[in-house]
Amino acid sequence: MAFRVVAALVVIALIGTLLVGLATGAVLRWRARQMAAAVRDELGPGRVRLVEPVAELLGLSSAGRNQPRGNGTLAASDEEVLFAMWVPRRTLRINRADIVAVDTPRSHRGRTRFRPLLRITYRDGAGRDERAAWAVGDLDAWLTELGRPSSGT
Repeated sequence: MAFRVVAALVVIALIGTLLVGLATGAVLRWRARQMAAAVRDELGPGRVRLVEPVAELLGLSSAGRNQPRGNGTLAASDEEVLFAMWVPRRTLRINRADIVAVDTPRSHRGRTRFRPLLRITYRDGAGRDERAAWAVGDLDAWLTELGRPSSGT
C-alpha cells in the first residue's frame, strides 16, 4: 500500500514538473517573439538584417564581476548591432563601424557554454577596445552577417 502511495506521488511530481516546464517554455517563446518585434521596431521597418530572438549575453570585458548577464534579443542592421536584455531591461548598441574583430571563443569572462560563442570586439565611446560575447543559435549566420567566414561547425 505504501509503495502505491509513493509511486502515485512520484508520478504526480513528474507530471507537475513536465507541466511547469511546458508553461515556462511557452512563456519564454512568447517573450522572445515580443522582444524580437520590439527590436525590429526600434531599428526601423525593413532595416533588420538578422535577428536572434533568444541570445545569452555572457558579459562585457570591461564590466565587473557582478555585471548583468542574461537572455535577450540580438539583432543587426546595416548600421548597428543591438542587444535588448530582457531582465533587467537594458540595451547595448554597437555601431558596426566601431567593430574591430569578431571571434568565436568557447568562454568569455570565466563563463563557458562548451560551444563556440559570438564575441564582438569594438571601440567604445572613449576609443577603448570592449568585448561582448553571446551564445547564439545560428553562429554561422552571425559570422556571415558580420563579415567573417563561418565557423565550420
